[in-house]
Amino acid sequence: MMQIAPGVYSMDQSKGGHVHAFLLDEGTALTLIDTLFDTDARRIIDRIGSIGRSVEDLKHIVLTHAHRSHL
Repeated sequence: MMQIAPGVYSMDQSKGGHVHAFLLDEGTALTLIDTLFDTDARRIIDRIGSIGRSVEDLKHIVLTHAHRSHL
């Protein structure tokens, strides 16, 4: 996971390619934009922990479109 702006993180998928999800740290809550593949769920949870937050802080999930790589 790479911080690309204050409170904005980019995560790529474990399978390679050009699929990304974004995590917004809004202070009181987290928002996940896109969810990558189902096999990436553990990685997303681990990345949330790596910034000192917990999955319980995740309050919003935004799906940009209905491709398998984002559901």
